Amino acid sequence: KMLARLLQRLPRRVASAEAELSKVQERADLLGRRDESEGGLSASLANPPPGSGALSAPRTGLQMAGRLRGRERPPHELEDPHEDEKAPGAARRAMERANAEAFKEQGNQQMYTKALELAPDMFTVYANRSAAHLQRDQYDRSASDARMAIKLNPNYVKGHQRLIKALCEMGEFRSALSHLERHLKRLPDLTADHQRAAQLAQGMEDGEQAMKEAKYVEARQIFAAVARLTKSEAPVLMSLRAELNMGLTDHALREALNIIRRRKKCIGAYVVRARAMYLSKEFDQALKHCREALRLDPDCSEARLLYKQVKRVFAKYEGARKAHGSRDFEGAAQLFTGAIEATSIPPRAPLWASLHSQRAQTYRRLKEWKKCLSDCKTALQTQDGLDHPGFGADRAGAAEDAEKEMKALLDGTFQNDTMVKHWRDKAEFEVRKRKRPDYYGLLGVSRIASEPEIKMAYKKRALELHPDRVASESDEEKSKEYEEKFKATGEALEILTDPMKRQLYDEGYDKQAIEERVAAAQRAAHSDRNGHHHHHH
Repeated sequence: KMLARLLQRLPRRVASAEAELSKVQERADLLGRRDESEGGLSASLANPPPGSGALSAPRTGLQMAGRLRGRERPPHELEDPHEDEKAPGAARRAMERANAEAFKEQGNQQMYTKALELAPDMFTVYANRSAAHLQRDQYDRSASDARMAIKLNPNYVKGHQRLIKALCEMGEFRSALSHLERHLKRLPDLTADHQRAAQLAQGMEDGEQAMKEAKYVEARQIFAAVARLTKSEAPVLMSLRAELNMGLTDHALREALNIIRRRKKCIGAYVVRARAMYLSKEFDQALKHCREALRLDPDCSEARLLYKQVKRVFAKYEGARKAHGSRDFEGAAQLFTGAIEATSIPPRAPLWASLHSQRAQTYRRLKEWKKCLSDCKTALQTQDGLDHPGFGADRAGAAEDAEKEMKALLDGTFQNDTMVKHWRDKAEFEVRKRKRPDYYGLLGVSRIASEPEIKMAYKKRALELHPDRVASESDEEKSKEYEEKFKATGEALEILTDPMKRQLYDEGYDKQAIEERVAAAQRAAHSDRNGHHHHHH
């Protein structure tokens, strides 16, 4: 039925059917099989059973055979070893090849497969089916068909071109280049393909060399340039690996997921996404992606090594968190250090910042201020994953530096970050606290002294520092110092004998902040009284 429909679409060919029949018969006579062609083939052509549809298939086959016979053929196709016209059954094979050509004209994979069932030695059909596989991104099947076409006819240029394209789209640039170098001298038509494969292979080699030299920015640029020349995921995945080595995870997470959605069996995409998850502190997802990569390829060494690495760091990380929760701060610090040293983590990765930030918390609990400050600064250098910017810096014995760093952060990356503002305010508070006078020390009393004890200490201290008593001092600088201390003594009496002001002072506020809060409290009390008075009326 299909051949009948094909015949209907080619009405002009029907008129030449008899002429084609004569040519086939002459061809059979030359092969020494006149009896077969005259007694069997010609009879069936001349007297087909009515309504049997036999006319359609043979005539179409003969038309295609005539087309095959009459067309101009390149010299390398005439050398096809499967067209031995002296072999028995040449006419039958001619018919099969003609029918195969009819299927080939349909132009899709199913028709190509049917054609190859009828004539498995047709190298052009293999090449055409290879092209159909390429259009569907089925590169492994395309390469297999192209290899069959080349096996049947080693001089068939299109077969080589389809194989090279399939290999390049699979990312096997060096294999493509090696194949072309073996055949280029004999088939100069492959020169352009050789140049393209050489460019891709050289680009990948340059990018890999940059990766070895830790030039990740340069490597990413090279792989991105290679990716624009091919649809292969290989240069894209290498570009994402370069980004991960720089500690950048967001783009790698998105792009690797897009590749997985397009090609569910792309092992490299699973490995890249697993590492991006790991550096983002998503340990469970990282292990899940590693297991999927190993399911697809149990021999994938990259996935196996990454899986072990993630499990090792994850165990130390969880152990440190549990130790910190149970107040074993020394054990927590050791485990966080072990996690940091267990593997090389890029300094800009979120995991790097998180480990140092959480270790800073344990150092703060241990009152190891210098180590705490060092880890805080390390975490602050990372913008991708910051747990608590400036955590512990206000207590690390460098409040002025902390205040400056918090201000710089607010002016830059974290200008809208409420957490940074909070720690900036704390650092500023510590600076003012350290600069205020020590009223208890000035009066020579303890912090739990009663009000009468404070007043008695004030009288004694005031006599010692009174300006009239030190007026005889000839040293002007010393006189000025006594005068400032006498003034501060009066402030001490004022602050420490007022319960509210003394409480604020004990909390760390300086004289200016105390006065501001006392004034605010008085305004609030006055407002409440007025509100109650109006409500009563």
